[in-house]
Amino acid sequence: MSATGEARLAGWRVACVAAALCGAQVCWSIQIGISTKTFLELGMPASLVSAAWLAGPLSGTVVQPIVGVLSDRCTARLGRRRPFMLAALGVTLFAMALFAAAAPLGAALAGEPIHACAVEFIPQINGSSTEGTRPVSSRCPMALSLAVTGFWLQDFAVNAFQGPTRTLMTDLIPPSQQATANAWFGFMAGLGNALGAALAAADIVAIFPFFGNNLRALYAVAGALVFCCVILASATAHEVPLTLAMRERDKLRRRARRGVPSRVGAGVLDPADDVAAVVQPERGFSLRTRMAEAWRAWQGASAPLRHAFYVQCFTWIAWFTTFIYATSWMGERVFGGSPSAPEGSAGRERYDEGVRRGNLALALQAIFALAATTPTPYTAAFLPWLMAATSTKAVYISSQAVMAVCLFGTLGVTVAADAVGATAAVQAGGMACLILLGWCWAVTMTIPWAIAGSVIDAMPDKGLLMAIMNVSQAAPEMVAALVGFVILSLPHGLNPWGSAMVMAAGGVSAVASIGVIVGLGVGDDVVVDDVTAVAVAGRGDDEHAESARSASAPLLGGG
Repeated sequence: MSATGEARLAGWRVACVAAALCGAQVCWSIQIGISTKTFLELGMPASLVSAAWLAGPLSGTVVQPIVGVLSDRCTARLGRRRPFMLAALGVTLFAMALFAAAAPLGAALAGEPIHACAVEFIPQINGSSTEGTRPVSSRCPMALSLAVTGFWLQDFAVNAFQGPTRTLMTDLIPPSQQATANAWFGFMAGLGNALGAALAAADIVAIFPFFGNNLRALYAVAGALVFCCVILASATAHEVPLTLAMRERDKLRRRARRGVPSRVGAGVLDPADDVAAVVQPERGFSLRTRMAEAWRAWQGASAPLRHAFYVQCFTWIAWFTTFIYATSWMGERVFGGSPSAPEGSAGRERYDEGVRRGNLALALQAIFALAATTPTPYTAAFLPWLMAATSTKAVYISSQAVMAVCLFGTLGVTVAADAVGATAAVQAGGMACLILLGWCWAVTMTIPWAIAGSVIDAMPDKGLLMAIMNVSQAAPEMVAALVGFVILSLPHGLNPWGSAMVMAAGGVSAVASIGVIVGLGVGDDVVVDDVTAVAVAGRGDDEHAESARSASAPLLGGG
């Protein structure tokens, strides 16, 4: 039954559908924790690492809107969303295997022994880390090429099943269960973050030594987890297949909203949805037409949705500077190690330990976010309680301010590490900068999506609009990647702090997001009915306001 129906889903089924988001977040989390380290070890210059990370914005910007349009009109027997989820799952697992096996596979294809994929570095006078060294070459460039290919494929594939999964939740969950659905959505996303980071911090090869090294063991375990999550969601999500008549009904609704006369009856959309009278169905798929349709849908979206989109853009520029560089920054700048050092050397051990500590901090960050957004049997979740006690706008601003302080703090920790070395206080300061971002993550994954989910709930274009909203997470990475390339290409005299300067630039973006929240009044239209539910009322838009109130789309306060 769709979200417009009356039937309620069992609570366990809601949780199972949300489990697919856990799988998606596991993928993203291990990418954040391990990918930059792997690229550097295979010989990629630090200034070019951000270019490899362009897979994320390109896939999110291109794949999600297209998949959103296609899934809105898919008439497969499995439903509209599940075919895309399952196909993307297969590609995701292949991509993860390719990334993990890049070194041995690249050596085999190049006809070289496995140790040939080690990297030769020569030191430069400026700096003591990879940011201050220059790779002579990767003696097995094939391995680096395969790793980048696997990384890009994984990004495209995860985006292809993450978008339909988000929309599947709004398809299946009736308005009366939106509180429960949002709570499970946030919980599963946070759980996936925590699991992925914890796996990246663990020595998994010690448990499964037959994988040969920790990278392959990590991706094997993570791949099995992702497979189980998506299959569980697909098996328990009972979609109603979209018929051609239903698709034409939605088409006519879109035409009616744009003021285009209907060809049904007397030119007015039949209130009873007499789909038997609908004219011939749409023919074919025109990308240009669909993109034009996406633009029209976005122009017709309410102000709260557009404003949340703008804040998200600045927020995700800041987030991506940490996604790309945080764990490697811990290994190089905080712990004073280097991925270019030989295996088993003191420098390499310091780097590996720093990366593990960075991933541990990310796991604690995810747990922090979960604690802020998950209710107990006796108390409401802290985040919606705080919104009720203060205001949504104040909470939103506070999270962006904390983000700015933490990202500027990475620069301070780097300066301290250069001055006094990797002392216990410096290491704790580095971890604190990452852990405290958990509060920001809790807000980033709740307030904007509560606004989006409530505004688009009753719209036939919801798959498309949700995909466009996802672009606010994807497109900013292009900016973050460009900023990272420019900053890390600067000579040592202009940037002696390496990747910490990139994350400090992310802090500037967080400050800019505060300006957008204040200037556009983001959060002014969010009404907290009680400590467990938030309804988003569109200013000057009675239709969207009523839809939001009836949906009662909450933050992660439970229901």
